[in-house]
Parts: sequence; structure tokens; C-alpha cells
Amino acid sequence: MVKNSSSDQIRRSMPCWLFLLAILVQGCATLNESECQNADWRTIGYEDGAMGAAASRIGKHREACARHHISPDLQAYRQGREEGLRQFCRPANGFRLGERGSGYAGVCPPDIEPEFLSAYESGKHIHDIVADIRSTERSLQIKEQELVNLEDRRQSRQAELIGGDVSTGRRAELLLEVFELSRDQGTMESEISLLEAELEQKRGTLVNARAENLYKQ
Repeated sequence: MVKNSSSDQIRRSMPCWLFLLAILVQGCATLNESECQNADWRTIGYEDGAMGAAASRIGKHREACARHHISPDLQAYRQGREEGLRQFCRPANGFRLGERGSGYAGVCPPDIEPEFLSAYESGKHIHDIVADIRSTERSLQIKEQELVNLEDRRQSRQAELIGGDVSTGRRAELLLEVFELSRDQGTMESEISLLEAELEQKRGTLVNARAENLYKQ
């Protein structure tokens, strides 16, 4: 166990910042000169492991510290990272990663990875259902707006039709257009009804998936 107080701090604060840092870690600068000089490599390894950083992360630290002629303590780093990974690779974290649609880089130790992956896939399943629901909701909104536009056009043509000074030829055109717009409205209403039923079904699937989730927070 890492005894450094900064590691205890990590354990207490993990739920709040773990995944933000996991997203940012690959693009962040690693260590400055002072940090390289005073580095507790076991704690640094723990922090990286707790964020789910790949083993290649040490290469970035090595590169940063090489500028100041300092080499990492690889053994201490690896020990710390192994401990940090066991914090990161808890099933609850795997579920949250999947539910947020985040990727998994295959960093978990073999003895705990199966349960982590099971939780990750459970979260990913819910993420995919939610994404599908949002896509259907967008499609429904588009169809509903198209229906409003059709109705506006139909009313406009009808207003022109009952107005004065409409030639016989124009009247025939307006009658045909009103008929076609009414037909298109009927088709659109049918499509909207199908989408509404589909959306209701998907929402029910989401409710069931969440109820069956073994990794409730």
C-alpha cells in the first residue's frame, strides 16, 4: 500500500475527478524540473494507475525528466502503478466508463480485468441505448417540424385559393397542391406515430437495462 499522504488524498477524492483526468492525462505535460528532482515515483505511479494511464505513460515522465538529467525509479513507479490500477479497475469505475462512452485501453491486471470488463460492457450497453434514444428524439423533432411546415404551406395555399382574383389555371394548381400537401401530411403523421412508438419502446428498454444493472451507484 502507498503510505504517502498524497495517495490517501487520491483515494478519498477519486470519484470526483478520476474520469476527467483519465481523459486529459494523455495530453497533459507531465513533470517540471522541481517535480523531477523531488519525485516520489511510487506515488506518481499510483496516481497514473488510478487514472487508468497506459504503461507508456512512464515514457512521458522519462522524457520530461531527461531534460533535467534525472531518471525515474522504474521499479517504484511500476509498483505504484500496479496499486493504482487496482483502484481504477474496480467494477463501479468500469461501469461509469462504459456508461459515459469512454474507451478502455486494456490496462487492468488479468486477475481483475474480467469483472471490470463485465461492468464496462454493462455501462456501454446503457450508453448505446441512450445514444439511440437521443437519435430517435432528434428524428422525431425533425419530422414534427416538417409537419408544421407542411401545414403552414397548406394553409397558405388554401388562403390563396379562397381569395379573389385567382385565375382558373392557378385555381387548378392550388387545388392539386393542397391535395398533395394534405397527402404528405398524412404520410408524415404516420411516420411520427411510428417514431413515437419506437421511442417509447426504447425508453422502456433503458428502464429495464438500468433496473437490471448490477453496478448501481
